[in-house]
Amino acid sequence: MPKHMNSQKILAKIDQDLSPTEKIFIRIFHHRVISTILDSLAIFPLRETPLLFGLLSSIIIGIGMISTAHVFAYGVASLQILIPVFLLGYLVGLIYEYLTALLRQSR
Repeated sequence: MPKHMNSQKILAKIDQDLSPTEKIFIRIFHHRVISTILDSLAIFPLRETPLLFGLLSSIIIGIGMISTAHVFAYGVASLQILIPVFLLGYLVGLIYEYLTALLRQSR
């Protein structure tokens, strides 16, 4: 049985307990095109956890660099160091996400 047909049966069962606005939202969200797009984005490398790790590491390191430069009266010529710091944080986020997925599977 195709995935589309199976999801239609499940939606029909759930449809009875939902309000009209919830029904509209569920129909839009589970539309075949939208669900295909969301499934493809799930394997896309720009996932939220690695992006969050990259962003937080850039902010923390950036504030640390700017504060240190201000205290010691250095001029901050460029913040190009934040790009490798972001990438390093992104890689740490990918590793974290991979390890948590492995731990969840082992349970």
